[in-house]
Amino acid sequence: MVSTTLGCEGLEVVDGENIMIADSPYEFAERVIMLLTNRDLRERISTNGRQLVKTRYDWTIISKRLIKVYIGLVDQIRGERPA
Repeated sequence: MVSTTLGCEGLEVVDGENIMIADSPYEFAERVIMLLTNRDLRERISTNGRQLVKTRYDWTIISKRLIKVYIGLVDQIRGERPA
């Protein structure tokens, strides 16, 4: 994957490890060409990116975190209101 800094903002990615980040048109094209012409790099970025998605952004994982947030909010609201 190739993205701009803004495009991957908020994601726990590392440039050159699980994504290629480029902010100018020249850099973006350069990164795409690097991935197209360097099989080892392409496979490493792809494997690492897929692993990141599976461990951090899979819906099963996200939904568990979201449920914890909701429970925390409900507990907080209940604590603020008289019983």
